[in-house]
This record gives sequence, structure tokens and C-alpha cells, in this order.
Amino acid sequence: MEDYIEISTKQGRLKGLILESEGVSHKTYYSFQGIPYAKPPVDDLRFKDPEPFGKWNGVHDATMEGNDSLQKHIVFKNLLGDEDCLYLNVYTTQTGKENPNKAVMVWIHGGGFARGSGSTEVYGPDFLIEEDIVLVTINYRCGALGFLSLENKKLPGNLGLKDQVLALKWVQDNIASFGGDPDNVTIFGESAGGASVHYHLLSPLSKGLFHKAILQSGFALCQWAFQDKPREKAFLLARELGCTSQDPDTVLEFLMTVPAIDLVKTEDMVVLRTGREIIQKSGRLFIPCVEKSGDLQFLTASPHELMRTGKFHKVPIMMGITDEEGTLFLAIGMVNCDQVNSDPSVIVPLHLGIALDHEE
Repeated sequence: MEDYIEISTKQGRLKGLILESEGVSHKTYYSFQGIPYAKPPVDDLRFKDPEPFGKWNGVHDATMEGNDSLQKHIVFKNLLGDEDCLYLNVYTTQTGKENPNKAVMVWIHGGGFARGSGSTEVYGPDFLIEEDIVLVTINYRCGALGFLSLENKKLPGNLGLKDQVLALKWVQDNIASFGGDPDNVTIFGESAGGASVHYHLLSPLSKGLFHKAILQSGFALCQWAFQDKPREKAFLLARELGCTSQDPDTVLEFLMTVPAIDLVKTEDMVVLRTGREIIQKSGRLFIPCVEKSGDLQFLTASPHELMRTGKFHKVPIMMGITDEEGTLFLAIGMVNCDQVNSDPSVIVPLHLGIALDHEE
């Protein structure tokens, strides 16, 4: 028989689970899953900036995880998740009835900005929760639904990163109810999650929402973490789906009507087919970009330019790698060793600007 706990937040009452960690100390902790931090980004809210969920009546059941972002499984290619995906999870060993002074860690998952989630299937709380912190894991929009850009005011891009910003604002507003200190928040992530953390260091929208950062095997300066000419890629996606217009408004109107499942299915069909792009950008088209217009710009210049000019948040950071992470791409066939051996130019970094036929 499961034991339950209820707490109050600014959004309303939450019902969670009382569990025991599976680490060394078998510590009792409280689990609150599937908390909506934004309105479902569906129908008229597709391709829109996230909006706060607001309050609910009664007690919200937080005993089960919310939906993952709609995506293809990295190995089996079956569809997972849902367009309605803006949920987060909180794990803590105390509630706000006590002094809310625990350090807070917010995990941003990886997955090439195309897949992944903060679910316990991959990222359980059992080990970190034994370190006497409050752990938050979040979901955000991935793929075209989260990173399509038409380079205009209606769809400037980076919706998935703006989802993360709203989740961090939720933490500031509510984490004290879980015993966490809103003035001691560390954001951390791996791969695309690490790059996301770096982007928050560069974005004016994230200022004051965190106080430390850990970047694990991913940075905004990585070639796979930044796209140029995003409008061309949006047009390419629309064309694959049946719209040949070159007018951004017409393309957006069309993409608003396409079933979300079809958008996700088609993303892999519009991958730039050069071996160099597939290997160095992990085959992804829909990733962060500079926003050239819009009322709420997350990224105002390229990561290189922002770093060069010192326009980043000065907080303590830790940076590192995840050992042998790249072997995953060998296992799923994304990197072909024979291809690299026969044409070493495919691994020449794109940002060096070296032509493929250059003698270097």
C-alpha cells in the first residue's frame, strides 16, 4: 500500500508519494510528479511562447509523471510522448512546513533537442536525493515543435528554451513549498541539456533564475547545438508535408494544421543529407538559433559573439564530459566508421570554415 502526502503551493494543493530511495542510505523522500508549469502548447498555443499554467481547484494528483515531449525513440524509432508535455517533477526530503533552506538542483535532459525527458525511466532521484537537496526535473518541447523558426516575430524560435525559462520561474515561485531555497538554485544538464544550461548563461530571459551551473558534455558552442538559416529548414519541413509556399505566414498557417505526429515523423526525412552534417550535427535541423525579432528574445546573438563580448551571467560553473557518450552514435548507426575512414573531411569541424576540397 502506497503512502501519500499533500502540500500547498502557489498553484494549489498537490498530492504526492512517500517513497524510499534505492541508493546507499535508503532515505525517505517525497515525490511530486507531473506538475503542470505551463498551459498545454496545443491548438492555438502551438508554436507560441509558453504561458503559465495558473492555479487549479482541489488537489492535483502528482503521483504520476506527465507526458514526455512528442518524439521518436532514438533506437526503435517508435513515437513516444505527446504535444501536451510541459510538466515537471520535484523530489524532496522535507516540505515547506520546515525551514525552506535546502539547495535546489534543476535537471535539464539531453537528447539533441529532439528527444528525451526528465522521467525516472532514465533520471531517477534515488542517488541525488540522498545528498539532502531538492531535485527538479523538467520536460520541454523538442524537435520542430520546440525549435522551429521562421525568423520573424510570429515564430522567432527557441520555444523549448523558453519552456525551460518558465520552468525556472516556477521554481522561484514554488520551490519553498518543497523545502527548497529559491536563492540557491543550480541548473545542470547533459549533452543538449548541458548546451541548454550554457544558453541560460547567455540569455537575458534567464537572469536571476539560477545561481550556479553545471555543463555536462554539452555546450552552446558545439556545432550540433546551434543552427543558422532556420527559415530555410522550416520551409524544407513544410515542403515535405505538402506546402511549397515561401511566405512565412502561409507556412506557419499550414504547419498549425498539421497533426503533431506527422510533424515528428517528417523531421527525420528532412535531415540535411551530407555526411558532414549528419555526423557533426547529429542529423538535427531544429535546434537553437538567434532570434532576429519577437517580443521575448531568448538569444539575441550567436553564442560565440555573446561569449566574446562578455554578455553572459557571471555565476560559478562546472564543466566536463560524459565518458564515452559518443559510442551511442556508433551503436545506432549514426556514425559510420567506414565513411569516416574513406572521407575524413566529414569530421572537420564546420565552424572552422574549411572547404571540403581544401588541402588542409
